[in-house]
Amino acid sequence: MKFITIDKSAATTLVSMRTLQSTEYDNGRFLVDIITNGVDEDCLIGSVGIAKVRDGVCFVGGSGGLESQVIVDLENFSGFENSSRQDVLSIFQKVCRVSLKYWDKIPFGSREWFKSEMDLVVFIPKKNSLGDGGKVLLDVKPDWSRQEKRNTQHLLVFYYGNEVVTSKPSTTVFRKALDQIRSVDLESGGVSNPDSPLKVETLGDDFKPIDPSASFEAWKNLLTSSQESFVFRDSLGPERIEGAAGTGKTLSLALRCCNVLESANTKGEHLKVGFLTHSHASKEYIESIIFPKLSWYKSPIDNNKIEVLTVTLQEWCISSLGNKVEETELLDKDAQNSKEYQQILISDVLSKFKSDEIQSHEKFISPELFSFLSGEDEQLQVQSLQYEIAEIIKGRSGQDLSKYKKIHQVAHAVPLKLEADFECVFSLYSQYQKKLESTGYFDSDDVVLSALSQLDSPIWRRRKNSEGFDALFIDETHLFNLNELSVVHHLLKDEHVSNVIYSVDRSQSLANISLENHQLDEVFGNDKGAEVNLKTIFRSSPDIVRLAFSILSSGSTLFTNMENPLDKVEDSFTSEDEGRSCKPYCLEFKSDNDVVLNAFKSADKIAAQTASMRCKVIIIATTESVLMQLERYATDANKAVKFIKQRGDKKSQIDAEKGNKYIVAGIDYVGGLEFDAAVIIGADKGHMPATEENGVDSKHFLNHASYNRMYVAVTRAKYGVSVLYSSARGVSPILEFPISEGVLDLVDGS
Repeated sequence: MKFITIDKSAATTLVSMRTLQSTEYDNGRFLVDIITNGVDEDCLIGSVGIAKVRDGVCFVGGSGGLESQVIVDLENFSGFENSSRQDVLSIFQKVCRVSLKYWDKIPFGSREWFKSEMDLVVFIPKKNSLGDGGKVLLDVKPDWSRQEKRNTQHLLVFYYGNEVVTSKPSTTVFRKALDQIRSVDLESGGVSNPDSPLKVETLGDDFKPIDPSASFEAWKNLLTSSQESFVFRDSLGPERIEGAAGTGKTLSLALRCCNVLESANTKGEHLKVGFLTHSHASKEYIESIIFPKLSWYKSPIDNNKIEVLTVTLQEWCISSLGNKVEETELLDKDAQNSKEYQQILISDVLSKFKSDEIQSHEKFISPELFSFLSGEDEQLQVQSLQYEIAEIIKGRSGQDLSKYKKIHQVAHAVPLKLEADFECVFSLYSQYQKKLESTGYFDSDDVVLSALSQLDSPIWRRRKNSEGFDALFIDETHLFNLNELSVVHHLLKDEHVSNVIYSVDRSQSLANISLENHQLDEVFGNDKGAEVNLKTIFRSSPDIVRLAFSILSSGSTLFTNMENPLDKVEDSFTSEDEGRSCKPYCLEFKSDNDVVLNAFKSADKIAAQTASMRCKVIIIATTESVLMQLERYATDANKAVKFIKQRGDKKSQIDAEKGNKYIVAGIDYVGGLEFDAAVIIGADKGHMPATEENGVDSKHFLNHASYNRMYVAVTRAKYGVSVLYSSARGVSPILEFPISEGVLDLVDGS
């Protein structure tokens, strides 16, 4: 198949049919089959006819005429190749929408540009602005001397990629398509038979082990197609490579690092890259792959522009602590071995408890905990207790029993129902800790949590923009717990906070309880239905999806959301929906009081921008104190307001709609609700992330939770998001990266 043609009438119908916006629908899948494989005979999709011609297919709207066609030159346009089925559909729909905007003289949106000097429209069709940013080029005046004489407005789609194109496209296929479409019966919709029936890189199992020390040039001809796509992608992340054991994840990650370094060296760029591993064995393997392939690289001293450091995360944390901990004080200098030895100590404590103490505890603890501790699955018990000790007792509670008791029970890896349950498990932790202290050892979590306090200091915050990394590669991310993952973004320079490329084995991550999203979902009221790894058809506009992804990319949630946030995101937006959408923006006001005073005005403003009623706009307070200020102001100003004070309160939402009232909710209560637009109040420093919350959770865990909260808040909206903050406090660190990436516009509220 050499071409696809779409007339203006057909394009108008195609962009307005909701079932053609997503591969979740039969019509959407059928359309993708036509785009990629053509048709054997004429057929229909709705009122659009698909006519088979000798070298392609023609989409005909049935109104007749040859004045306005968009032709996709498949001999030169590669956008449909090596793309997921949903991406194929998204690109096709974007071609139709952009063509209609040009024909009807409608202003172009974000990620769409008209280059008048070249008679080109340039647009990025895929949703993820941080990953594959391939551009589509559309010539608005192909073969113009001939078109001008015939008074036609045909367009030509001829290129997809990231290269700079300076020459005019070939019109050979363009002319061939116009010649062949003349044979189509336009008045009948082009259909002669009206009864016709209507990515993350995942590695396959075709990898063959090869000597890793082979040269980089030799490897170029030895990679599988999926490996090659990953290794030579021109991006510093965020990105993940996944696959089962033996598919070459680590090798591909190392080769990607080599490619990045080679590219920087060729261009003469300054670049500091870190490659983090979980164990010394992995570190040594990585070094055996990378350094033999970089013949020009000696050391950072000899290469003052490029520096690469391979290091275990524990090694880096120890170095950040200076002389405060000696190698001889570590449970093991290798984090993997340390965790295995932790399990041995926990197993010893558990065995002693079962033999000497469990019967005396039975009368006090819950039946659920007794059943769990007395069961026969010791591996599950030990792994669960290891998580409980590392992330809940040490990471979140600061080894304080009173704080530990206040942690919501669903956050725990073991069943805790009664106060005695918490005391029982804490006593197991105390026995484990005594064993450590009696021998003078620190475990890996002691090291990481101590390093976190150093990294979150004013000294490091100043130094990291000169001493931090420009990009990080992380191998075997599934082996790290939340304490460790919280370190990662502290290691990157502020302007490169999302430059992370990492590997994961999904099957191995199942045993690591910290990597299961439902733990944090339940604790903080996150809406599982809105998680991009669970929900295929996404409610929000592409601009809001990009904002949500940008938020996830700049926090440790990047690693705990094991599904690529945009892999399974498909919108069902029609052209009408796009017309109601506006790009997310951030409004700055002078003080906290001004933010509250302008909350309801901002709700009215975005309601007008999205053609919505005020009851379809949710005003979200980032903290309880902000919520109380909004409540006081609404009362004093006699505003017609409905407050949502419990998660998923659809009844209050319905009540508000009856009287077209404002709706206000705390950020923890919006899960499970959907609105046309959202206004987020108090998205500033000190509120998001909170400097203190309930006195229970450690700072790094609150940071992690705040990213989740903000993500859930913005994804409540379908068409628009506005965010209000106080200039006296400064914008929330959570939003600094989205603003720098241009996915959130910064506006002066005054």
